[in-house]
Amino acid sequence: MCSSDLLVLLIIFMVTSSVMSQLGMDVNLPKASATVTQQTEPEGVVVTLLPDGGLKVNEAKVSSQDFTEFEGRLKTAFTKTSSRLVILEGDRQAFLGQAIAVMDHARRAGADRFAIATQTA
Repeated sequence: MCSSDLLVLLIIFMVTSSVMSQLGMDVNLPKASATVTQQTEPEGVVVTLLPDGGLKVNEAKVSSQDFTEFEGRLKTAFTKTSSRLVILEGDRQAFLGQAIAVMDHARRAGADRFAIATQTA
């Protein structure tokens, strides 16, 4: 992965985390340092791992551990964007195993790229 790809991902992380905080979502994102000053519009689909084990695809809540419903909502969301990017955001209390399961099912639904949302330190 080249440095320009990392820069684009960092910009996406910054924009996504600021958008999510403006929407009033109660997700405690991990922190990362940031040195990027320009921002672009986010693309792709935001998947949120909630502390209670639930999921959201963009703003639509998915039944806990119902990956069939998750894949369906993700496929529908992909029809509304030109990108197959999944921006994965998760509360610090969300488990890594759940994140991996979500990524696996997102690939089945057609995702071809992933990004992790963070807060700036």
